[in-house]
Amino acid sequence: MMYPSMVRLTFHLPNQQQIVYGEDDDIDYVLDKPSVAASKFTSWMECNVIDSEARELTYVEFHTKFVWILNGRFWKRRKVGKAIGRIHSGSPNLGEAYFLMILLNKVKGPTSFDEIRAVNGETHSSFRDACYALGLLDGDKEYIDVIKEATHSGYVCLNQRSFGKIHGNIWQMEFYITNDKDSSLQNYHSVEMNLRT
Repeated sequence: MMYPSMVRLTFHLPNQQQIVYGEDDDIDYVLDKPSVAASKFTSWMECNVIDSEARELTYVEFHTKFVWILNGRFWKRRKVGKAIGRIHSGSPNLGEAYFLMILLNKVKGPTSFDEIRAVNGETHSSFRDACYALGLLDGDKEYIDVIKEATHSGYVCLNQRSFGKIHGNIWQMEFYITNDKDSSLQNYHSVEMNLRT
């Protein structure tokens, strides 16, 4: 049985993509390279402009249907194989990048950074505000989602320590659920309520 490959999804805030260059490279030449203007992430938004199927997918889902062509720096529809996109877990200490990460798991088919921040026709001034407008930061949901992601990507021990300090009851709840083979959404709610009392 073949398993799908996992693709690490990179992302960045507007105009903050990574640029790789040598110490002897001319800075004007480096900044004029196509790779500076067209990151994998911004090219995803460009693909959303021209492809209706792409607009139906979040950034994480996108890799199940599209493949990155490195030589041409563009996306094309996947014909064979399977892939799962993963955004690596981040800390709320990352600020706006953290809130962008949350939105990339929820927002389908944006064509710009402004569209990622748009909720019900209103473009918010920050990714954080957009998260609040979508109800993604109400209560402990964002911490629970990060912990769930960590349990799937193998970063459990690292995150247990950081969440154990600040949100110990949430970690206990997630630890209980992810280790209970018969856990269900009903158990999830009862555990959450019991730990908060």
